[in-house]
Amino acid sequence: MVLATGIMFWSIPQNGLANLQGESITISGMITDNQGEPVPGASVVVKDTSDGTVSDMDGRYTLSGVPSGGTLVVSFIGMRTQEIPVNGQRNINITMEEEEIGLDEVVVVGYGVQRKSDITGAISSVNEEQMMKIPTTDIGQMLVGRVAGLEVIPATGRPGEFSDIRIRGTRSLSGGNNPLYVVDGVPVEDINFINPADIASMEVLKDASSTAIYGARAANGVVLVTTKRGKEGKTNISVSATHTTQMLKRNFDFYTPEGYVALQREKYRQEDGSYPSDDVIFPTYELDNLANQNYTDWEELAIDNARLQRYDVSMTTGTEKSQMLLSFGFFDQDGMISNSAYQQFNTRLNADYEMYDNLSVGANFSYTYSDRDIEEEFIEGYLGMSPLSSPYDENGELVQVVGDGGQNNPLWNNKEYFHNEKQHQYLVNVFADWKILPNLTYRLNTSLNGRFGSNEVYRSSLHQIGSNTDGTGNLSEPRRIDILVENILKYNLETDRFGKLDLTLLQSANQLRNETLSVGATNFPTDMFGANGIGGALEPGQPSMNISDRKIQSFMGRANYNLQDKYMLSFTMRADGSSVFGENNKWAYLPSFAAGWLLHREDFMADLTWLSNAKLRFSYGQVGNQAVSPYRTLGVVNEYFYKFGNNDPSYAALPSGELYNPNLKWEVSESQNFGLELGVFENRLTLDAEMYVTNTKDLIVNRSIDASLGYTRMYDNLGEVRNKGFELSVNYDVLRNREFNWNVNLNYSQNRNEIIKINGELDEEGNPIDDVNNNWFIGEPVNVYHDYKFDGIWQEDDDIANSYMPDAKPGDIRVADIDENGEIDSDDKIIYERDPKFIASFTSEMEFKGFDLSLDFFWRYGGYRYNSNYGGGLGGGSSNAMDVGYWTPENPSNTMPRPQLSYIYNISTIQYQDASYFRLRNATLGYSLPQTILERVGISNLRVFTSLTNFWTVTDYLSYGPEHGAGSYPEPKTVQFGVNLNF
Repeated sequence: MVLATGIMFWSIPQNGLANLQGESITISGMITDNQGEPVPGASVVVKDTSDGTVSDMDGRYTLSGVPSGGTLVVSFIGMRTQEIPVNGQRNINITMEEEEIGLDEVVVVGYGVQRKSDITGAISSVNEEQMMKIPTTDIGQMLVGRVAGLEVIPATGRPGEFSDIRIRGTRSLSGGNNPLYVVDGVPVEDINFINPADIASMEVLKDASSTAIYGARAANGVVLVTTKRGKEGKTNISVSATHTTQMLKRNFDFYTPEGYVALQREKYRQEDGSYPSDDVIFPTYELDNLANQNYTDWEELAIDNARLQRYDVSMTTGTEKSQMLLSFGFFDQDGMISNSAYQQFNTRLNADYEMYDNLSVGANFSYTYSDRDIEEEFIEGYLGMSPLSSPYDENGELVQVVGDGGQNNPLWNNKEYFHNEKQHQYLVNVFADWKILPNLTYRLNTSLNGRFGSNEVYRSSLHQIGSNTDGTGNLSEPRRIDILVENILKYNLETDRFGKLDLTLLQSANQLRNETLSVGATNFPTDMFGANGIGGALEPGQPSMNISDRKIQSFMGRANYNLQDKYMLSFTMRADGSSVFGENNKWAYLPSFAAGWLLHREDFMADLTWLSNAKLRFSYGQVGNQAVSPYRTLGVVNEYFYKFGNNDPSYAALPSGELYNPNLKWEVSESQNFGLELGVFENRLTLDAEMYVTNTKDLIVNRSIDASLGYTRMYDNLGEVRNKGFELSVNYDVLRNREFNWNVNLNYSQNRNEIIKINGELDEEGNPIDDVNNNWFIGEPVNVYHDYKFDGIWQEDDDIANSYMPDAKPGDIRVADIDENGEIDSDDKIIYERDPKFIASFTSEMEFKGFDLSLDFFWRYGGYRYNSNYGGGLGGGSSNAMDVGYWTPENPSNTMPRPQLSYIYNISTIQYQDASYFRLRNATLGYSLPQTILERVGISNLRVFTSLTNFWTVTDYLSYGPEHGAGSYPEPKTVQFGVNLNF
């Protein structure tokens, strides 16, 4: 009976259900904005049905078959959605109001959501639509310039590489500096397995108050990722496809064949100015190619345009009781260098089901498969090749060695090299919500996060290295499993007199295990199977198995209090216990406090009608970093394998030179944050400014100890680093109306970090000792270079013999005598700061009658980057180089030294280049077809677009990309075409 009733119910059409609400009538009317102008293309739908229409060019609409007791849902982009009861009316005129960026916007804060007006910490949200304009699976690259205080350490252009993220600078000396990532409430190692098309929102938690709920894993900030979910209503299908062409860009030139010849001759220049004959300088094959003008452009052979394509399909559906999202994504990128490529396949299922009025359950399942090929020869292998050499023989076939000098042919070696990484990653998250009382809820949150794959490297018997061993191969299989169980209790109380109180209590247990099985071999009978043929190799290597395991148990309590919607307080206390720390310091107790004040709601501000929002915030808190490997505090041993006279293997384990420390504890970051939020003219113009100071104490460093103890080093909590910074975000809706919308946004960040203490050791005068080997210096930033200072080029009329560099010759590099003691020693070295002085971004977005145009600018100012290719080819043997000029008696340069056959002394001093750059990261032009056309074919939205990425960059740093040296894998400029379609 129940089954039959259910079948009968689902057999009734939706409009049939609507008809039960009364007789069907036809409704017409006009839709206008608050200025009385017609609104064409507005959607008018009967609630809980798929029946609807859109307004015409005059703003008029007509809709038949409407239940007299039904409700109309009217919506338009940029305007507030309205629900209007019909109540038997046949003519309904509707006035649309603009959507304001209000303080009631809900923001994900971790273990819940809050109104934006209630937030007391430093939290920034990311626009998902902006992220998707960058053609990559690297979410870090998509975040560049999107959040003040967030810096992206970008990967190269190699397919499948991913960027690192820094939030408010570098804190740890020995541990990690990446933030904690949390996906739909589950902490994960990284977010590179997520399909960007599945992301609904991203929040970046920056100060200790907002991150304190994640305790001892949140010292470097937190990135919250919320994926899309199903919605109640009709089924929606979204399809997007993009095709991208990657092209080489660079801001430097190589020496031409003629310039290369001149450079090599100059290296052989005698003191009297004469040159030896060319047969002394060049090998025979180069002389022949020079005579025949048979030149080779190695860059053209090594690098070519490549395609990149992405396809995404998703479906959302739902009823009042259950909702679901199902998505699929495919990403395929060919590398611009042969033998490099990356493919990624994603699928996701998010489901929610209300079992009873007080009990609901849900599940999130995602699976990602990636397949990556990695080339062997870095670009340096091609840059240095002589243009007078050729990789081919007279028949056009690749040769193993170039010419008669036996020089390695990088094209040949790359062809005979195989490096493939396959990875499977899954995340299963199951949760249940029980409403115990109207204001008391309990959530059980569980997750299983796993990853496994293979890493295969093989050099064939024809490879330069593999030929010595008849092939050499390595195969490893890493596995990772992460299990999480959380119990979350929430209580909220709201009264007119005492305000609002939200309490959250958490207990969680987390176990993480990593395993890696590795084996290598040489002497392969055949190259056919690559490293997978290790089982048949005649000389197998010693297999290894590495296992690490860590467990974390946590308790957390948070209280948010709001009085009169003007005064906000937040308290958090978290306790974390980790298995990786010493027996005397397993637990860390990390408190935080924050306060907020909405000034514009005070009576004395009532006359300032233009002021939409004015908010002051202050926070203080402590968060931790478990910057130590498992078993570090237990004492480790080294393994030794021997074969004695009878060739029987023997195994032994002896203590290492590292003394274990049972008192090792968490690194702790103590932070203070001051924030100001302003909004004027209905929040058309908003400003968010932050100032912060973060002291990270008890940094784990490798401390030297007296060798007479039998050990030479010990990890201890000794270091301290301070980060200070300022952040500013400004958003301005220049125009906000029905036909033309224009929004501009500015983000600005500056951070200065400084090492306060390294290991506590003092010199004879009582001053702290620097760690020169690690480039750590008291009072300086963590990331620096330490080298001499370039002071020009010695010239012929200089009195070199009586200088502080008497062995120099005209054309040699002169370094500065910083301490002016008449000699060059380690005291003359200076600090080159690597971090930028500030980073800033500016975006402009415009919409006009279906067209949209966005421009995204990024500015990185300050900081040095070492560039070994800048002047690097001027010394040494016959290799090509950047055309940067050089010193000769006829051209007495004061910036570049004379070419030499040997290494050029102090060449590094000219290779620290200013890494500042200003770039138009992305320009996108799109067009959305009118709703009046699309509704006829059952399409709700159709947008076509094209974009340019990295096409224009201004920088003095010579390379294939301003974030990396010229020898790194090239960063492409791209042209993208795409389409977004919704049914």
